Amino acid sequence: LTIIMIVSVVGFSTVAFALAQPGSLTTSVAVPSAPHHDLAAFVWKRSDLFDGRRGASALAVATDSRHGWIAVGGDQGLLVTLPGDGAAPLRVSLPAVHDLSFGASGELYVATMQGLWVLPRQGDGFATQPFEATPANGELARAARRVATGHGLIAVATDAGAYVARVLGHEPTDGAHLEWRQLKSNFPAGPVRAIGIHEEDGRVEVWAVVGNALWRARYAELHEPMDVFEEAVPERVHADEPVDLVTGLPGGAVALVYPAVIHLRARNTVTRKFQWRLYRPIVPPGAVIERFGFGVDQYWLATDRGLVSSQSVVGTWRRAG
Repeated sequence: LTIIMIVSVVGFSTVAFALAQPGSLTTSVAVPSAPHHDLAAFVWKRSDLFDGRRGASALAVATDSRHGWIAVGGDQGLLVTLPGDGAAPLRVSLPAVHDLSFGASGELYVATMQGLWVLPRQGDGFATQPFEATPANGELARAARRVATGHGLIAVATDAGAYVARVLGHEPTDGAHLEWRQLKSNFPAGPVRAIGIHEEDGRVEVWAVVGNALWRARYAELHEPMDVFEEAVPERVHADEPVDLVTGLPGGAVALVYPAVIHLRARNTVTRKFQWRLYRPIVPPGAVIERFGFGVDQYWLATDRGLVSSQSVVGTWRRAG
């Protein structure tokens, strides 16, 4: 069993996951029936989204917390569904989907190795055809590995570097509504592995992983320079490169995630300054961490041996789902 997920709160108390199992792809919705969100009280509901197609696998999930939409992307394209309404999911033909993120107006950004795509809203649902919004010309710029939204911005990690844009108008209806700029000044060249949007002390920043280093860029409007600098992460005791970057965690924390450890940057309760701490989650034997998230008062780890959760990054981590 392999589980790849991004977890997010839908409404007040629902969590969405994508579970990739041999021969089928399902989305699970966990609804806690107890006020303290005890895992034992979660009621799991599963549905086969790809009709049991052999080889279908999930690579990304996103949820729209305001409307309850769940988007699931994988090597079979994209599906968008509203759990519980009985309607068939919207199926969109796209290259293999690597990452997903809903925008401020409910539009869906889709990162693929053949471009960044946007599925705009239409009425109470979505348009049936996405439009391409790749930030620059060239094969490397089209290879979009991750996409993040927040604070009115869209950021995308590509093999040509990191790009950021602000939506021009109420919501994008075509590529012209996104005015892209590349992080260049003092920013290293090369593929960007992960990206996030972070707010700290009233400033909005784009965080990006290049190689084994973490970089920050304080956003500035077009034609204004952005302050770019490397974030000093404490000396690593492992040789692996990061597999995930997570912003927007409780207390403004940021997580740099590796196959076996988590570096968490959180505010010290005494000094009120941010500092890094290293955590080694106790996960199923031999498991490799693939994604990390927070929702419904729980931290979640997606591993190649299953999904685990904990009320604290320290643990104890327990199997879920």
